[in-house]
Amino acid sequence: MGHKRYLALAAIMLVLPLAANAQNLVPRHTKGILGFNGSLARPTGEFRDFVDWGGGLGLYGVVNLDRRSQIGLRIGTSLVIYGHES
Repeated sequence: MGHKRYLALAAIMLVLPLAANAQNLVPRHTKGILGFNGSLARPTGEFRDFVDWGGGLGLYGVVNLDRRSQIGLRIGTSLVIYGHES
């Protein structure tokens, strides 16, 4: 994949959350948020000689520390698997 494709992918990844956030026009005050995310990893260096792409999932939680939901404490974990042999 060329550098232009990586830049296009990065631009899409930056724009999509902004477009999705436009739906939150009415502020909501919550005590916290629980969510999950996906991960895609490309190894570098010598590790790349032995392993291709990796992928995984993550889980996170945010506890808001103020009434206006502007300050929060985030705790998260994730797991990335780079391949397996069966």
